[in-house]
Amino acid sequence: MNGNSTQIRLNQHADDWHTETRFHALFEHIQAISVQGYDRYRRVIYWNPASTALYGYRAEEALGRQLEELIIPEAMRESMIAAVDSWVNGGEQISAGELTLKRADGSPVHVFSSHVMLRGPDGQSQMYCVDVDLTERKRIQEELEGYRSHLEELVAERTAQLSEARAQAETANQAKSAFLANMSHEIRTPLNAILGLTYLLIRDQSSSERSRDILTKIEHSANHLLSIINDILDVSKIEAGKFTLHTQDFSTKDLFEQLDSLVLGQVAAKRLRFIRCIDALPPLLHGDQACLRQALLNYLSNAIKFTKAGEIKLVAEILDETATDLLVRFDVYDTGIGIAPADLAQLFRPFSQVDNSVARRFEGTGLGLVITHRLAQLMGGETGAESQVGQGSRFWITVRLGKSLGSDELAVNSVAREAEAELRLREGFTGTRILVVEDNEINQEVICNLLEIVGLRVDLASSGEQAIEMACRDRYDLILMDIQMPELDGVQATRRLRERVDWLSCPILAMTANVFEDERRRYLREGLDDHIPKPVDPPHLYAVLLKWLARRPPAEIQTGSVKPDESPGPGSSSLVERLRGLAGVDVDFGLKLLRGEASFYARILGKYALNHADDVQRLRALVMAGDYEGAYRVAHTLKGASGTLGLMRIQSSMVELIKGIHADCPASELEPAIIEAELAQRELLRAIADD
Repeated sequence: MNGNSTQIRLNQHADDWHTETRFHALFEHIQAISVQGYDRYRRVIYWNPASTALYGYRAEEALGRQLEELIIPEAMRESMIAAVDSWVNGGEQISAGELTLKRADGSPVHVFSSHVMLRGPDGQSQMYCVDVDLTERKRIQEELEGYRSHLEELVAERTAQLSEARAQAETANQAKSAFLANMSHEIRTPLNAILGLTYLLIRDQSSSERSRDILTKIEHSANHLLSIINDILDVSKIEAGKFTLHTQDFSTKDLFEQLDSLVLGQVAAKRLRFIRCIDALPPLLHGDQACLRQALLNYLSNAIKFTKAGEIKLVAEILDETATDLLVRFDVYDTGIGIAPADLAQLFRPFSQVDNSVARRFEGTGLGLVITHRLAQLMGGETGAESQVGQGSRFWITVRLGKSLGSDELAVNSVAREAEAELRLREGFTGTRILVVEDNEINQEVICNLLEIVGLRVDLASSGEQAIEMACRDRYDLILMDIQMPELDGVQATRRLRERVDWLSCPILAMTANVFEDERRRYLREGLDDHIPKPVDPPHLYAVLLKWLARRPPAEIQTGSVKPDESPGPGSSSLVERLRGLAGVDVDFGLKLLRGEASFYARILGKYALNHADDVQRLRALVMAGDYEGAYRVAHTLKGASGTLGLMRIQSSMVELIKGIHADCPASELEPAIIEAELAQRELLRAIADD
């Protein structure tokens, strides 16, 4: 008997009683199948030995009793009586299937039951039931189901434990990274003071040759220690999830020129050849230029360090391109000492180096490649290396870079087109009225000069309140809005202006040193149209101005003749040359922002000396008095003015001081940054005063 449709086919002819007798005899000897016969009133007329074994009733006990008295549970009694009576009277056949019936002792029994109706020798209907015991199989199934359920619970419990352990590990890792970052900062702060004081002593002409030699070695060791701390800080920030990409359009030409300035001196000192194959890249890309530069610099520095003779080669190749971005691979080849294949696997692991003996002969923390690997992951790529001992190495990195976000022709072409922007501003927008909102006098003069030399008419507001007053009184074609200003900042001023119907469509561009991507997005949400980073790069400034002025309807543009102030002003080439000899002063950077005009640069430096000579002393007094808000305003102003003029040492000191102010550090921990700025400021003011 098998299948849900199993049925016993018997000869139902009324006269075939001998066939029924043969089946009775057959069923008497089948031990595994229970067979019962019932008359039309559901009374037992046949009960084989297997039925006795299955249900617990002897044949003599069962014969004559009704089906529902013997094996049908109370819950299904009425439905079973109705189903049998219907079938006997010509209704629908009872289908075969699994049933839970009961034994003589009342315990349940699981069976597969099939049924057949035939005519007996008296012409009356008889029903035969064939039942197969499923109790053991059910028990096994339930046990298996229990095991499976328990196993699922165990798996779920273990998975939860593993997830919790992973979360705890990640939390611990982030806590470790945050601790390392904090410790790195704590160590770096006094190191800056050590370096500054050491530098001052080296320059002291009264020191003996031997003392200067010792101080030079101290300076070298401190700088090396500082580089290690900086590497630890970078890795810690990345692993703690506090490192974010700052993406914007950048020139590939500028990227590789910056790399050249950092590595060509080392290449020349070792008499190596340096080859670049980068023609595959477009002139303008979108991404985090600083991160990409750092990653490539780590590779190039390692290649130079481990190569005694031969060449270093940098190759760029586009692996994939979509409508919006590129997957770029950069390869750095060298002809250096090479790396054994067995050591390649640990190259990108934190705090590991391929060989201790090599590490002792070549300075390094083992973190440069780790940082490169983490930066690659942040930029949607990977890293890898191939090498053989004595035959050089190849290190590669893939990054996903966006295409330029500019929508107009100027923005999507090369930086060479930025020069065209200056010309087009002169030709098409001379006399256009621009409102510059800037509270720093140095930056005021620089930006006004840059705008006036291309024929734009400039009005100046020194605060957010003044900007609103002037914008409500006069009509302007565009506003350049500083963000960090006391009382009413640039974002608040923009929000107030956008409440006016006449200022809903006029471009307002943020002009600030805050270049983080989340800040840029916040400016756009608050009603600003674009972002120009400080220090302002003139070609970029002109390109952005042209983009927004060109979008305005010609009837709305106010133009007229204007004669820019072309007077050379006081200046001195000797001052510029003296400044080149000062550490921490990037004269070329300052001149670039002022379009190479040395006399204008000297004039602005004179104004810097006039307006900011006492800033460091004011900072110290404010910090000692606990007025951190006032100290922040002074530090922010001094940072902006210094950055515009290329006074990098002072700017860096202000950056450190502002970080400490934001962290609410005690005055003693802020003092090293003030000392560093004081030393740099003193040298700068002395050089300016000698002019």
